[in-house]
Amino acid sequence: MFLVFLLATYVGSYQKIDNVTIWASIDFISSIDRSFPFIIGASLFVYTVINSEWLRKFFSSRILQFLGKISFSLYLLHLLIIGSLACYLFSYFYVALHWSYGFSFILMFIISLSITFAVSFVMYKYIDQSGIKLSKWIYERFF
Repeated sequence: MFLVFLLATYVGSYQKIDNVTIWASIDFISSIDRSFPFIIGASLFVYTVINSEWLRKFFSSRILQFLGKISFSLYLLHLLIIGSLACYLFSYFYVALHWSYGFSFILMFIISLSITFAVSFVMYKYIDQSGIKLSKWIYERFF
């Protein structure tokens, strides 16, 4: 089952690049339709998760369920935070304080990631869940 999981990851991460790449052996699949490698990779991935007790437990873990709940908020907020706060922090640490490039990056990364997760959780709790309740109320009332 692990080999099928690796195959799913390999096929599902297919990239069509003009140069010779690790995906050259499956170029023929994308010649039929560009989306085929992703469809095949996703299908194999779902198959392995369904048929592997270990993968089911892994993807059912509390941390991954939490990430699934806040994933939409993370998606909406990450670019905003990277483009504003992270750039400002890195610039402040590296240019203004003259700290090393590596240390400035690591500190900026830790702070930005922490704030992204915190704000995403707050957005999930107070906006997403309220929106879900509102949509259920509208559906029950009018449909």
